[in-house]
Amino acid sequence: MRSKVLKQHMKVLSGHQDIAEFALAMCRAEPFVLSGGRDKSVVLWSIQDHVSTLANAGTQSAESASSIIKAADNSTVGSRGIFQGHTDTVEDVQFCPSSSQQFCSVGDDSCLIFWDARIGSDPVVKVHVSASGVSAPVHKFSGHSAAVLSVQVGQKEDTGSDPDTPAGLFFKHAGHRDKVVDFHWNVDDPWTIVSVSDDGEFAGGGGTLQMWRMTDLLSLPQDEVLAELQKFKDHVSECSKTCV
Repeated sequence: MRSKVLKQHMKVLSGHQDIAEFALAMCRAEPFVLSGGRDKSVVLWSIQDHVSTLANAGTQSAESASSIIKAADNSTVGSRGIFQGHTDTVEDVQFCPSSSQQFCSVGDDSCLIFWDARIGSDPVVKVHVSASGVSAPVHKFSGHSAAVLSVQVGQKEDTGSDPDTPAGLFFKHAGHRDKVVDFHWNVDDPWTIVSVSDDGEFAGGGGTLQMWRMTDLLSLPQDEVLAELQKFKDHVSECSKTCV
């Protein structure tokens, strides 16, 4: 019975012409799915399209009952768009945090492509390796001492900088015992993060998941931080007088 129920709820997203193994993303704001594969394509779907198909079929007359049953049994969801621009396998895709119509992709062709579904299926911006074979980054962040295995984009905040730290480095969490392989921001609280490390080499197997939050004193404007510290100082002084 369990396998039958699971089968009834499975939907096949059609659109790729070859294997799509790794590149997959879900939109936070809309029921959209994004994928990339060996066919060098980025494919966009809306799960809502399947629901709309069933709703339209349900409004038909009794004479077409067979077509309604056929629509209900159809487990395939067609794509909203197929985006061509890569010349090799697409390895990763990601939606823009603030838009369900904008997304980016990276592939084995050493290209990073930005797309906007509202204006068509052609690349909006394409960043690739230069003719000399050396990439030209807009900005290079330093601070890591080993391979970088994951990257995320957070909310835009102007928190200032410390001249004694590497350019772009704002905070370093040192709670993991081995390399961090993935992490994600909390959608509702941008300063709460969950991270995962692979502790195989250190502990002989397994991994560690940590949920942590940076103190507000790191992200607040300087005047607000000073005000908070003054409140704490006044509180400590009052406690000291009471204890005496």
